[in-house]
Amino acid sequence: MSPEYPPEPQYAPELPEIPAAPPPVQIFDMESTLALDSLNDGVRQVLRAALARDMDIQIDMDAIYRTPNGVWRQIEILSGAMNGLTRAQGKLYPILGRIFIWIQNNPIVFKEMGYESFREFIDKGIQESLGMSRATAYRAMQMVNNFPSLTPADVGRIGTANVYVMSKVFGNEENPAAKELIENSRSMPEEEFRAQFREVFRVDDGTAEKSDPVLIIRTTPEIAGMWKRFIEDPDIQAYCETEIPGYILKRMIDECEGEWVRQIVEQRKNPTGASDIPPIDMEAFMRD
Repeated sequence: MSPEYPPEPQYAPELPEIPAAPPPVQIFDMESTLALDSLNDGVRQVLRAALARDMDIQIDMDAIYRTPNGVWRQIEILSGAMNGLTRAQGKLYPILGRIFIWIQNNPIVFKEMGYESFREFIDKGIQESLGMSRATAYRAMQMVNNFPSLTPADVGRIGTANVYVMSKVFGNEENPAAKELIENSRSMPEEEFRAQFREVFRVDDGTAEKSDPVLIIRTTPEIAGMWKRFIEDPDIQAYCETEIPGYILKRMIDECEGEWVRQIVEQRKNPTGASDIPPIDMEAFMRD
């Protein structure tokens, strides 16, 4: 027998209607951080404003110029906030990795969600529905497989790009050198640890390891200039969490491979060309 529900309430006609217009966007004024004694307090305020969906951030250049060292203070705060966001993102990798591995090992989970395979779950459920790239999902799983003892706080201290370097060089945490680095990241001051990390991997100029192979590709001066601008773009470096060209190239290959494979699969499923995914315009891509 179906349950009996109470009758719908009779609402009074004089109740005000819900306004159609969205609420006004709130404003966070960067000038307010100049009065704070603690740099960290300013960073926390900016982080809260950046994470709030309906919060805008504004800065009055005339106002910060009136305060001694005001410009530098604002740069310090914004830089700290950006580093904090990057670190916070990295701390989520081991959590996501564990969840994805558990789902992969328990097929009934993704099958009950309507997916035939784990690959389909990642491609359609995670990448298409949630917007997280396939490469990010598998990178999180790789981190947990290679370094299962790493906690979110460990990844925050070491950095996701550096964990990737450790994975490429050491393989996994069973390597004694990897174990030592992880322990040092927990006991040493951050700057001291990062200096040790650079020394261990011989990253002298921030571009590559001395022992790394060199990739030479013949191309045109125009494309060479595009590559140089690409790897030196601060936004690209921030997104990839590294300034090392080799690791930026790896991120680019990972994400392009996932997207191109998805398009190939879609085209094979629908060879008539009626796919809703537009083809890649390589001429426009290279021109832009």
